Amino acid sequence: MPKVYFVWAGAAREVSVVGSVNREKPIKLELISRRSGPAVFRGEFRVDASVQKVFYKFIVDGRSTLDDSVAQENWPGHGLRNVTTPRSSRGPQTYPYRKLDFDNYDFRVLVVKFSDSDEGKLDCCLEHESLINPSSYLALSYCWGDQNNSRSIQIGGYSVEITTNLAAALYAVRRLRCSTATRGPVRLWVDAICINQADNEERSNQVRNMRRIYAKSSEVLSWVGSGALSGFPPEAVEYLIKKQSLIQRLNEATSSHRDAQMLLDDFSSFSYATKEAWVENQLNIMDAFFNQPYWKRVWIIQEVTVASRVTIVWGNAEIPWEIVAKALSAWKMMELSIGPRQTRGFTNALHLLEFHDHDNVRPQPISLLDAISWSHQTLSTDPRDRIFALLGLCHDGPRFVPVPNYKQTLEAITTDMVLSMMRYTKSLDLICLKGVGVKASRGRKLPSWVPNLTDLWSGSLTIQEKNFFEWKSVNSFMPVLDGSDATTLKVKGKFLGKITGLSTGISTDGIIRLPSQPREPWIHATSDLIRKNLRLWGASDENRDVRDAIYRTLTMCLLPEKISYECARDCFASLWTPIGRGAIHNIALINWIDSNAEFKIQDFTLREWSMLKSEYDATTFDTYSYPDEGLLEVFIATLEKVLGSGMKLAALDGSQILGMVHPDARVGDKLYALKGCTVPVALRPVGIGSVREFKVVGGAYLLGRDKLYHQRHREGAEMPDIDWGNGAGVLELS
Repeated sequence: MPKVYFVWAGAAREVSVVGSVNREKPIKLELISRRSGPAVFRGEFRVDASVQKVFYKFIVDGRSTLDDSVAQENWPGHGLRNVTTPRSSRGPQTYPYRKLDFDNYDFRVLVVKFSDSDEGKLDCCLEHESLINPSSYLALSYCWGDQNNSRSIQIGGYSVEITTNLAAALYAVRRLRCSTATRGPVRLWVDAICINQADNEERSNQVRNMRRIYAKSSEVLSWVGSGALSGFPPEAVEYLIKKQSLIQRLNEATSSHRDAQMLLDDFSSFSYATKEAWVENQLNIMDAFFNQPYWKRVWIIQEVTVASRVTIVWGNAEIPWEIVAKALSAWKMMELSIGPRQTRGFTNALHLLEFHDHDNVRPQPISLLDAISWSHQTLSTDPRDRIFALLGLCHDGPRFVPVPNYKQTLEAITTDMVLSMMRYTKSLDLICLKGVGVKASRGRKLPSWVPNLTDLWSGSLTIQEKNFFEWKSVNSFMPVLDGSDATTLKVKGKFLGKITGLSTGISTDGIIRLPSQPREPWIHATSDLIRKNLRLWGASDENRDVRDAIYRTLTMCLLPEKISYECARDCFASLWTPIGRGAIHNIALINWIDSNAEFKIQDFTLREWSMLKSEYDATTFDTYSYPDEGLLEVFIATLEKVLGSGMKLAALDGSQILGMVHPDARVGDKLYALKGCTVPVALRPVGIGSVREFKVVGGAYLLGRDKLYHQRHREGAEMPDIDWGNGAGVLELS
């Protein structure tokens, strides 16, 4: 029979051990040393070979310490069980996690023991399970909460600190799921406790298995929180969500009036007036509920999406996810029909519908890039989890991030991921995703060709970036050249033009910057320009093409088909006239038109170009033609969409004379066509010499130069095939 040895060291006169193998009869330990240090006591148990675990505690000078247990792996042959100091419940302790067997797909579950009192101390222990054939368990989805607001729970006799929000969740689980009849425990997956957070190797392994852990659980309990919302009790949340879901199902004819009666019966203890007050304040109550930190946590996406059964918990209220999803869909449709008047709290949970529908309702593969964009409003304690939390949901996640490695920095993870995406799709389009005013967290620095994907969609995007998923493409050749690495991307490029002039831009932060000095009134004088400058009348076809290129560039060829060539020409001509000014209601756009009236492209200013008339134009109107009021509004709305996204008009000195560029562009930047990139790119030189090194500024728009972009938008000229062997060279992007 094997033995279990116990060694205790510390200031004491007498030490005994009481445990499960000696039927609660204390065994006195032998004093073996008092010299040069604390007293050392030693003793042993003989146990049957079939026993897997021994529960025990020390009794020191008549006072017992906390309960603990020792597994067979620590028995003789595997090492002694040594306790060098008595453990105390007075302070937090580091729990001694036993190693997981990764080959066996091990994970831990937290066993929360029954308590006669709802407020009784949480007494738990950890058990190992295998994903191959696990026993039944629940999984907890929750928000970690304020790290500085904590309380202790007992895990295997150890006092372990957790946040008060997690503690509240565990109390709720014990109250709702521990059987009073059997007084049995509840087995629960809780990532913060079940994963040894100090072991990066284990964290990476368990993140890879997270999808399966939640998918194999019998139920996921989503702890949102508790307490009153906008002064209303927790029951108000349950009633309003179920009521909205029921209305949606009645509209879809997927529910009956019997269901409605059952809902009323559930809340029969509340008066009609009370429920009416809840309905009156529905938006405020729901805003308070969906603005809870839980809904912004990135990990809940996977936890809710893959589970076979999800229950949302607020206080004592339990609401099935299917009911919450129906209510969210109804509010979403309501918002679309009446238009958003302000940002409502339920928008914090709408991305869960997108993921859930793709994974369950209409199963479709989810790409990692899609997942990152859908989850842009989410948060995580560790910024790397903004990527790792999505891998289990994406068909290409393991391809681009093979192993969730917590030893890597977020910068290294993002760079490796983007480079893998470029090589796999054989496309450089990702380098055009720069965003407007996107600032990396302090100390975080990425190469200019790597988009800051975790923060990108949280800020503003140019109109070109917003349409990225429409025009991005794949190629049949490899555009990433040999010699590329995590710092430098080598590509083939051809020079298109250098920026010699830039218009002002419309700020995306909503701040309108008006001129310091008032301008002279000239709106009424615009139509007289053609009489004062004879070169504007009967202009050459070449100049007419330049004029047309200006308004087509300003609108990036996004005008609908109902606006003809003549109509677009007349709308452009009206911008600096009273009729055009009267049709514009956006002060920022008015300011842009005024500020850039004298912006010069070749021989004329924008205002002069708008008045230019060719011989063809002379056959379609005399001096000035008034555009249709409705079509003028469409033209202005398109212009507002492009300029309002921050794009700037640029004058160029190369093979192209003008284009739209990213708001971060400067005079002196160069526009290149890159082999493998759908749209032109603005680059900033950073070095001189034979090796051409650049920083990526952002995507650009040149009329006729972004072929695939034009294929999705009318009026775009086909981009002529570029001779990559003539004038093209290798560029280094850093």
